[in-house]
Amino acid sequence: MDEKIQWVEPTMTATPASSGTSAPVLTESDVNTWRENGYCLVNDLFPENLLKLVANDCNNVFPSPLSEEAKKINYYGGFVNFPSTYDSVNQLPLHPRMMAAVAQLFGMKDLTDVRLTQTEVWPKYGRNDSSHENNEEDNADQRMHCDFPSHTLTHPPPWDEPDAVSIILYLSDVDECYGATAVVPRTGKEDPAYTYPLSQMPGFGTTEWKNNRNIAEAYLREVAPEVAQYRAEHLYPREKRVRYRFGTVLFYRQDAWHRGTELKPGCLRVVVNMTYRKAIAEWISTMHIGWAWAMMRKNLPLENLVAKATVEQRCILGFPKPGHSYWTPMTIAAVAARYEALGMDMKPYIEAIKQ
Repeated sequence: MDEKIQWVEPTMTATPASSGTSAPVLTESDVNTWRENGYCLVNDLFPENLLKLVANDCNNVFPSPLSEEAKKINYYGGFVNFPSTYDSVNQLPLHPRMMAAVAQLFGMKDLTDVRLTQTEVWPKYGRNDSSHENNEEDNADQRMHCDFPSHTLTHPPPWDEPDAVSIILYLSDVDECYGATAVVPRTGKEDPAYTYPLSQMPGFGTTEWKNNRNIAEAYLREVAPEVAQYRAEHLYPREKRVRYRFGTVLFYRQDAWHRGTELKPGCLRVVVNMTYRKAIAEWISTMHIGWAWAMMRKNLPLENLVAKATVEQRCILGFPKPGHSYWTPMTIAAVAARYEALGMDMKPYIEAIKQ
């Protein structure tokens, strides 16, 4: 790899994955880095045995790197989504350590005020030829961007009021396949790279969405030269790349500049992308078909998950928390009829309406 690359090195979580769910999960330094710079990179968030299960379960989902089918894949998502037929994948966004980490970043003590909006296992392939270079949607070498345009109909609020946490969990190693995510650290309130609003990208306003870096920048130089100049001056020269290994987690913000970089030819990199929002931020969309659609599957995978989940895990999925106005003696009886046979304990909801 290029020796001139500036690297972001991962830190260790405040408590090891082997210790269970002890809080806090993230160090105060990592929380501050996410809030101020736009991202933080950590190791040892998830138990290794769970990560290996996810990797093994998804191993046969993606075509081999040198196959003809792999050559056609130049996009993200759509292969394995939550709720998945793989229990290992479903455990990731509902894992107590992940939920606790997200709550820390939001500065929340109550996990019932957090919502899940995305969990997808994504493949990315290192190209062996130049056929992708003329494809404006190709993801090999991405343009610099923020994630919010594809997650919300609005625009993120001012910097000190973050309403979403985005996550990349790496199931590969950068030394083996390259493809490190590049990020642009925010350096403070006067940072020219983070002037508000964040409009300097293809796909914002009247400019067309393009993913391929070379094509996107050439297009901007033609239709919005001032935007192209801004990006060339303030974004690309300042990018740093995350040094990830199997199990590393990148927490970043939807208003943080970042991009994907090229993989080693013939290599497959696998990541899991997750996103959470504050419950009050209803303007941030859920990326997949609603969770309840999975209630149509055989063997009742989602029904069992809901029945056996903690109160906080259910709330992450949008289930009303104890004490919510939804709960009455009638609705408690009705929900019990649906889930009690699967092992759901209705006591928290019953006790809350007695108060």
